[in-house]
Amino acid sequence: QVTIQMLNTVMVALDTEAAHCGVRKLKTIGDAYVACCNIPDPQLDHPVRILHFAHRTHICMMRISGRFSAAWGELVMRIGVHTGPVCGAIVGRNSHLYDLYGPAPIIAAALQERAGIGETLASRSTITEAKACAALEPSGGAVVVQNEGTLPIESLATTVGYSSVSYATSSVTFS
Repeated sequence: QVTIQMLNTVMVALDTEAAHCGVRKLKTIGDAYVACCNIPDPQLDHPVRILHFAHRTHICMMRISGRFSAAWGELVMRIGVHTGPVCGAIVGRNSHLYDLYGPAPIIAAALQERAGIGETLASRSTITEAKACAALEPSGGAVVVQNEGTLPIESLATTVGYSSVSYATSSVTFS
């Protein structure tokens, strides 16, 4: 019951942050929250919106963490962000699911898996398109993603003031 309460609290808070940033929640899978921008309505500033959402997500988790620290320890997110082409489709017959397919979701997921605790890893293409981002730190320079090759990345420091489709995936980490 505490697990469901914690996950519900996190997901509702992230839904609120997504709405504030103009980001669309695509789905949740267990403790993962998947969001995107620029679909279905065009948003010229989608890379900035998704990076702003990533930053606010970290702040949101700091606020929530204290309520559940006795049972779970510190709650933090690992976030991966990439901007690139996708194909959207509704799949299934009885339980319809709208999902995005293509390189952007795969790359964002790979970045999320490689992010450190409390870190956002963003592809250089996202950072380049955002242009107005501050507080970037090199994070090893590149990652290898299956079927995509070697991609340059940046680590987005959590002290950022304001930071095709922008796609983010994140998951709660218990430490």
